[in-house]
Amino acid sequence: MASALTSKNSGCSAELTAESRRHLEKLAKADLMKDLRAQMMAATQPLAPAVKSVARQKIHAPGTRRNKTSLSSQVANAVQRSVVASSRTISVTVAMICKGNLSNLARAVEGEIPWVHPTFGHEPQVTQRPRPFFYHTLETMMPKVTQQIESVFSKLEKRL
Repeated sequence: MASALTSKNSGCSAELTAESRRHLEKLAKADLMKDLRAQMMAATQPLAPAVKSVARQKIHAPGTRRNKTSLSSQVANAVQRSVVASSRTISVTVAMICKGNLSNLARAVEGEIPWVHPTFGHEPQVTQRPRPFFYHTLETMMPKVTQQIESVFSKLEKRL
């Protein structure tokens, strides 16, 4: 099952070819979609833990304690992975979804928007330098994950 893989600034994605879509329809008819989803989950399993680990290392400020409420822990815990498999498409998403009043934190850490925040004992607001890690981590892992995904597709093609 072939796919055209691309890595953009907005993340990593794979576009299915027309032949791949036909294979997906065959898998759906053969009732193998649950198996496909399970194997895709296994193939992409290392993505979220790797991104979380890098987040904890990159964002952690030296001299501060790490706990559940630390900034690095909040960003790391916001990393989520989901796999959707249907007869028309397959989607693997790794995203940082910060909740509450931290909704723009992921974008600020990556440098997509300015990271300005108040401090105590200093000027009312400071500009913090971004510490991008998300896209770089995914891009370094893409070749290995792509190879695993291709092997999943080839195994399922043989079963058809």
